[in-house]
Amino acid sequence: MESIWNYKNTSLVHIELSNQCNAACPICPRYIGGSLMVNPELELGSVTLEQFKKWFPLDFVEKSTGWVFCGTNGDPMMAKDAYQILEYVASNSSAKIQVNTNGSMRSPDFWTKLGKMFKENSQGRRYVTFSVDGLEDTNHIYRRNVNWKRLMANMKAYCSTGAESAWDFLIFKHNEHQIQEAEALAKKIGVTYFQPKRPFGFERQNPEEYQDMHVYDEKGKLAYKIEAGSLPWRLNGATKKIESDQTQIFLPENKKKNQQESRKRWQEIADKLPLELDTSHLDNKSISCKSCHPEGKEIYVDCKGNVFPCCFVGTMFNGEYNYNDPVQIKKYLYEYGMDNISLKNHSLDRILDSGYLDDVFAKRWEGKDKMLYCFSICSVDHMQNLFVNK
Repeated sequence: MESIWNYKNTSLVHIELSNQCNAACPICPRYIGGSLMVNPELELGSVTLEQFKKWFPLDFVEKSTGWVFCGTNGDPMMAKDAYQILEYVASNSSAKIQVNTNGSMRSPDFWTKLGKMFKENSQGRRYVTFSVDGLEDTNHIYRRNVNWKRLMANMKAYCSTGAESAWDFLIFKHNEHQIQEAEALAKKIGVTYFQPKRPFGFERQNPEEYQDMHVYDEKGKLAYKIEAGSLPWRLNGATKKIESDQTQIFLPENKKKNQQESRKRWQEIADKLPLELDTSHLDNKSISCKSCHPEGKEIYVDCKGNVFPCCFVGTMFNGEYNYNDPVQIKKYLYEYGMDNISLKNHSLDRILDSGYLDDVFAKRWEGKDKMLYCFSICSVDHMQNLFVNK
């Protein structure tokens, strides 16, 4: 099988500058089960400018064609050196740059400064995507802790520079009546693109079924439920609602777990996974990898410097998920050796040219020993377009 990833053909990077956040979105994997408790197994941190330059040397930045500054457990604007890192990429490449944020941290002066940098010589290829799911009376229902007035001040400051921007609007029952009003507001303050999206979080194993999103407080008690929007806003078009009366979840007593203990626990769970899982149901399915683009291969790098094929795999590895798909990922990565995929230990060219991504992932798209999660996310017939026509 011909190598898919190598240093020469990899030009797209999705990077998590920080796994810290000022919000507390219920489905975010940094929290335990929709509560306000940060996963104690998550080693919190941010990428510094010094680290970034070491991980991504000038020759790589110069040849890069696209960067997404988002992540899976935090907001990139929580990183102290976020502006300097963006400036390093912008001044040394013509690559497309996308920043995803809830927009409620930093000051209007910061956002004006960023907007001016993105406006200069960007030709529409550098922009910020603001994740705002409603208006003043609804955005906080999913984007818990986000201050609306600060968010609006920051968005207006950025948009006043004329830099490109997008407004991602997750559609729920409580905000679907506000789509047109939000789009009008976006146009008024100068947002370039308004993008309604179908949210994850309601799916069941049966694609015809869905369930309310449960939101818990700091003690694990049910605070409220978020209902899915009406059709066609519901992902996969599910029609049968499954009720759940769960009003309490049990949170870990140890809120500051030792990382070595965490790794040992997951190692024990992964070791119990059968050597050969039944993947016969995947025999007639094929993979359309979301990291394999015509213009170059993409990688995902978390804030600890671990290199993954995509953010989906990064989410499963860094989250508290205890079922076959993510445990299988952990098992194979532990067997390969986490030290071997870390930019803290090895250069990017060494990791990519080692064949790691092909050996652990791509080679398991065929044969008996299939990577379950790759098929759950990237099988050709699986993913419907998240963006919807207004």
